[in-house]
Amino acid sequence: CALCVASPDGRTATFQGEVRGTLAPEPRGTHGFGYDPIFIPDRETRSFAEMTQEEKNARSHRAAAFRQVAAACLGAADRG
Repeated sequence: CALCVASPDGRTATFQGEVRGTLAPEPRGTHGFGYDPIFIPDRETRSFAEMTQEEKNARSHRAAAFRQVAAACLGAADRG
């Protein structure tokens, strides 16, 4: 996942999140959307669709990118 942020003063920043894994031969689980039922993250035996929302967000490429954005924004706020 790549997130790009542009501020009104013209500054830009890009943040990336990645999760590696494998595809299951058959869909598993009832949570999530898209590839969640067939995507199994590395070091995991369950698909994203078999995890709770909290477990998925702890591993998610989107959540990782958004955590970077939040950290950068909070850091910018601390600098004034």
